[in-house]
Order: sequence, then C-alpha cells, then structure tokens
Amino acid sequence: MNRHWNESSWITEVRANGVSVVAKELGFDVSRQGVSPCPACDATQRGGADRRGPVGLRPDDNGWCCFVCDARGDAVTFAAYHVTGEARPHSEAWRTIRERLAEVDLCESEDPAKRNPWSTLATRRHAPQIKREEAPQRPSQAEVNALWDRCVGVTCDDDASAWLRSRRLDPPDVEDLDLARVIGMTTDLPWWARFRGRPWTGSSHRLLVPMFDSTGNLVSLHARAVGQNVSADAKGAHPVGAEVRRTVMADPLARLLLAGAALADGRSAAEFVRNCRGGLRSPSGFVQCGLFVAEGVPDFLTQATGWSDADEDAPAVIGIVAGSWTPEIAARVPDGTEVVVATHADDAGDKYAEIIRGTLVPRCRLQRWRVTQTNVDREEAQ
Repeated sequence: MNRHWNESSWITEVRANGVSVVAKELGFDVSRQGVSPCPACDATQRGGADRRGPVGLRPDDNGWCCFVCDARGDAVTFAAYHVTGEARPHSEAWRTIRERLAEVDLCESEDPAKRNPWSTLATRRHAPQIKREEAPQRPSQAEVNALWDRCVGVTCDDDASAWLRSRRLDPPDVEDLDLARVIGMTTDLPWWARFRGRPWTGSSHRLLVPMFDSTGNLVSLHARAVGQNVSADAKGAHPVGAEVRRTVMADPLARLLLAGAALADGRSAAEFVRNCRGGLRSPSGFVQCGLFVAEGVPDFLTQATGWSDADEDAPAVIGIVAGSWTPEIAARVPDGTEVVVATHADDAGDKYAEIIRGTLVPRCRLQRWRVTQTNVDREEAQ
C-alpha cells in the first residue's frame, strides 16, 4: 500500500463527502436508480431488462459496487478509477487524483498556494446556501486552447470527413473556415476530455467544435462522436464538470462581431453585419439577413458553410444550444440588423426563439424559421 493512500487528511475528507457526492461532482449521473457509468468498466446499465445505473450504493453512502464488473470500493476508490482507471495506481498518480478532487472542492489541494484556509468540510456542508446567478463552470482556458491547437484539420481524418459528408457538409469548407477540428488518436488529453469515464479518443468524440463567450473568446469545446455505431444518446459531449450555458458556436465573421473587432478593410464587424443583406434561398423563398442564428451543431455547420466564397454579403452565423443565448451576446448585435432565427420546430426551439426575440425586438428585425428534418416553416418578420 503506497504512501499517498495512507496519508490521512485529504483521504478522510473525500470519504466524508460520501460516494454519491463525489460521483456527482466528477460528472457522473447519480439517481435513486444507481450511478452511471461505472468508473471501472464504463458500463451504462446493469444489463438485460434492468436499465438502472450499473453502480449501486450502500445505504450509508460509504461504499459502491458495480453489478457488471464487480468493481467496488469507497469514494476514494471511485475517484481513483475515474482519474486513472485503476483502484490503486502508482504513488505519483495519487497527486493527480488529489488535485482533480481539489478542483471540485472535495478536498484541499496539496499545493499550499491553492488552499483556502476558510474552506473546510464543515463550512462547505453547513454554510447557508445563497441563490445567485453564478458564473458558469468552465475548463481551464489555457487547456482548451492547448487542446484546440493540437487538433488537425477535418480533411485529415476519414471518420470526421465521413460524418460531415453524411450531413451534406463539405469537409474542405469546414476546414477552410476553421469551424471544427479533429483530435488525433494519440493526442494527449486534459482530464476533462472524457465521456462516461472514457477519454474522448476512446468514446469516438473526436470532432471538436469551438465554443465562444460573449466577447469572442474560445472558452470551451463541443465534442462530436464520429465513426460507426454511435448511439443516439452519445452523439455529443462537453468537458466533464463544465457548463455549456453562455457559450455559442460562431463563424469567422460572428467571432469578430462578438469581439468588437474590425474586418481586414478597417470596417467594424458590427457595421458590416448591420448593413449586410446576405441573400439565402430556403424552401420557403429568398431572404436577406445580416445575422443567422441556427440551433445545434449540424445546422450551424450547414449555414456557416452555405455561402459562396465570392459572396461579399454573407451574414454572420451563430450556433446555439440550451442556455447559449444571453443579453450579453444580444448586446453585440447592432441596432437595425436583419436577423433570421432558425430553431427547431419543437417546444425547445420555440423557447430558444422567444428568448432571442425578447433580447432583440424592437431594435432588430427578426424572422423566425421553424426547422424540421424535411422542411422550413417561415414566419413573418417581427
């Protein structure tokens, strides 16, 4: 048994949180039906007709057991499996485990400079909870940028190119606009680049789409599964423990708009978008707009690559998911802009459209598209 396993205070503190709290803070699904996936074998169900989470918890929350692979242990063992894939890794790995747990405030960091003398187990458990709009949890921006820089163009990967073509997207167009990149199979990944306990390279989530904040900074990544036999509930992933809210996808012009930057000819991006009358043919006719807002990754990529290189009036294109749109992003859209909001023809899409409408009307002219798999229903401009 190694030295780090025996060292006391942080191990005791992690165990005191209980398995369910540790699992939840590490990004696992925790419910009365069990924990999913298993940190040891990545199973997501118990098997057969039993669709409960594979990991069962002891009534006192001090222990767990996987009904698929029989891995078991306490809260610390759960974290060890998650971070290293082993119940008792080599001694140096325990530092990595401890720092990962310290990042989600489940124990103190080994580095004295990172410790908060006022943050103890007792105060974390019993301090009054104050409801407020917290800043979204995000991965390290330096790690996000480093991973993005290590990725390669989509045309370099057969699986990514095949996925794009299956959505009627041209891989060279996606690559030219730098809308997505691919993780190489041997690329070093940060700890948060995992899906259900597996690294993105092992779960096929290798196509990365950058996510930007309201000032145009790259702050997160959306990972898309490519390859064969991808299940419907495993198509997309975001960094473990991070939130997608307040981030959007953006084409090059939209990035300049968010950043308040200028075009190559010196005009501001905001001025260009306000005056832009980019023409687009849709199933319901010809429309003009300066900003196009699409819902979801495939629709965003479709619209962002749907304009000719020779078109000098192509609009800015922004892609949204749940929680993306905010008043801060709306404030970047200049008054008088013609905006097309193309969200899905369902309750969620209607809600997104109404949120956007509430932040832009009456200073912008909006047109709503309700998008289905086979058609676009166009509403009158508002």
